[in-house]
Amino acid sequence: MPVDLSGQWKCIKREGLEEYLKSINASDKFKEVVSTMPELNIIQDGDNFTVTSNRKQDAQSYSIGVPFISEVFGTDIKTVASWEGDKFVMKTTTDAAKYAGKEHITTREIVGGQLVQKASLVGGPVVTSIYEKK
Repeated sequence: MPVDLSGQWKCIKREGLEEYLKSINASDKFKEVVSTMPELNIIQDGDNFTVTSNRKQDAQSYSIGVPFISEVFGTDIKTVASWEGDKFVMKTTTDAAKYAGKEHITTREIVGGQLVQKASLVGGPVVTSIYEKK
C-alpha cells in the first residue's frame, strides 16, 4: 500500500519558485497567491483524497486513476492522480492557449518525515516545497 499523506502540513521551505513562475507565465494574481507559505490539510482514505489549503476556501476531492476537472484562476485544468511506488503523482493538462500541449506534473512523497512536493511543466524548472506536520 502506498504511503499515507494524511495530516496538517505547513510549508517551511521552497526552492526554485521564481524560475518556475516564469516558466508557467504566471499572472500577477497567481504570483500574489503563491507568495504566502502554503498550509495543506490532506485527508487520505486509501486512494481517495480531500485536500484543503490556506490559499483556497474550497476542498479539492479526487481519487487515484479517476480524471477530474478543477478551475484555477478562470482556467479549467484536467488532472489524473496516480501512484509511482510511494510517490503520489498528479498529471495536469489544459486547453488554455498558453499551456496547450504542455503537461504539468506535481509529485508528493514523504522523505525523512517531511512532505516533499515538486511541481513543473514537463522539461521546465522545478519548484520544490518542503512541509512539516503541524
